[in-house]
Amino acid sequence: MPTITVEKERFFRELGKTFNKQPTEDDKEFDSILFDYGLELDEDTKQTNPEEKPYKLKIEVPANRYDLLCHQGLVLALRTYIGTSTAPIYTLVTPPIDQQWKAHVRKETSEIRPFFASAILRGIQFDENECL
Repeated sequence: MPTITVEKERFFRELGKTFNKQPTEDDKEFDSILFDYGLELDEDTKQTNPEEKPYKLKIEVPANRYDLLCHQGLVLALRTYIGTSTAPIYTLVTPPIDQQWKAHVRKETSEIRPFFASAILRGIQFDENECL
């Protein structure tokens, strides 16, 4: 399974969930949330390498869940799962003709993969902290 690394403090802050101050209780509660959602905590650097800061969590995610392969996707999914936020509602907007793109699928590819989907996301900005 792929593993995603996130900064622990930022992850918990954005998750909107406060865990107990007792490390063993924290571990059990967080592990339980991950397990119930089908994820697994691979490593907590606070326990394995306490000198290295900021502390990081390495979380195993299923290979078929591309939405969980980034910090934001993982936070969004877990916030929705534990009930601290609702699932987002996305809107399909057809852009003006001069801003539309076409995707061409080769015939030999369409025989192997008969379905194709894509999207162009506009108005998205990244900064250094977004790409951990």
